[in-house]
Amino acid sequence: LGEIFVQAIGLSLKQAEEIIDITCTHSLLPEPLRVAHLIAGGVVDGESRGRA
Repeated sequence: LGEIFVQAIGLSLKQAEEIIDITCTHSLLPEPLRVAHLIAGGVVDGESRGRA
């Protein structure tokens, strides 16, 4: 994981980059994407493995 693909609709690419930079708090992934991954893993497996 080194790249995140972005489709900017309703805002400029620069604004999208700024939002991504602001939301990357704990990892290289934006926090909303990281949390969605954790939730989806819990729904599929029934528990969190703590790997995201």
